[in-house]
Amino acid sequence: MKIAISAVLILLYLTSLEILMSQPKIAYWEIILICVQFLCSSLAILHFLKPSKKITIKKGRVRLQKHIDQRKELIKEIRTQYKDKPKLKAVYGYPWWPWFK
Repeated sequence: MKIAISAVLILLYLTSLEILMSQPKIAYWEIILICVQFLCSSLAILHFLKPSKKITIKKGRVRLQKHIDQRKELIKEIRTQYKDKPKLKAVYGYPWWPWFK
């Protein structure tokens, strides 16, 4: 819906530009009206397109946070795997061997 409204506003923007270029003599009030139409359509386009941009940024942040959480879970799993292994010092009883330090 927002894209359709933006397309209509862009079409109005272009038609007013075409009117401005096609007529050799235009009164001052017509120029003022065309400038006002330019401003209104520009602001409307920005108004309708800006929220969709914010939504995509929010989705990207959520996806990044999800990825970070998955990485944290993987790190926790890896650390628990290494912590669960028995210590070689306790098994063999030779703590003075250099490779068991």
